[in-house]
Amino acid sequence: MSTPTSGVHVNHRPARLSGTAAVLLGVVALAAVAVLGELDSSEIVWATLFVEGVGIGLLALGRGLRTDGKRTLGLTLTAGGLLVVLVAFGLAVTEPRQMGVKLWLLVGTVAAFLVAVAVVPVVDRRSRQLLKVGSVLLFFSVLLGGLVALGPLSTLLVGAVAALLVWDLGENAVAVGEQLGRNAPTRRLELTHLAASLLVGGVAVIAGLLVSDVGTTELSFPSFVVLVVAVVLFGVALRN
Repeated sequence: MSTPTSGVHVNHRPARLSGTAAVLLGVVALAAVAVLGELDSSEIVWATLFVEGVGIGLLALGRGLRTDGKRTLGLTLTAGGLLVVLVAFGLAVTEPRQMGVKLWLLVGTVAAFLVAVAVVPVVDRRSRQLLKVGSVLLFFSVLLGGLVALGPLSTLLVGAVAALLVWDLGENAVAVGEQLGRNAPTRRLELTHLAASLLVGGVAVIAGLLVSDVGTTELSFPSFVVLVVAVVLFGVALRN
């Protein structure tokens, strides 16, 4: 005698809370470099990030409408979101005067887009792969920003740790979605993971500052090396 099935469809897309936190921390990672004050074309940087944020918002809204059965409107908003994101890429390539800023801004906006596509998700496949690529590019953009604008070590530490937290929280969003489903009551579980990750991240920032020359206002090359080592060690600890 066959066992009847419940017919309930489980939504295995990435969990909302952790996914949203990952996208917001991606913005924090880019903003941490943007506020250094030494980057040229700061107004263009903020305008580009704002335009991309609008595009990502449209992508998320379009995905939600498609999930609710409003496919035509959802696809329209998704296409509009992709177009707006392309405009942001264009601003990153054409507007900044310094070549280093152009490269940093382009890498950062592409990274934020890939993270958002992974955790929204715009597509139902390869969320984990897209997240890894986006997180690596985001981390690279922070280091690139440090080379372009050699600013305060504390700001770059925040940016680099935020980039690693993007990967951690995104991975948690994907894992929770796969195991429990997007609509399961997972808020407490996700909040616990978020708090623990932010705590470890804060410890990593403090440790990086303690072992560097906190009395200097500019980021020297040795301090930059300390930054890289600190965040890599943080990533290993977080993974384990």
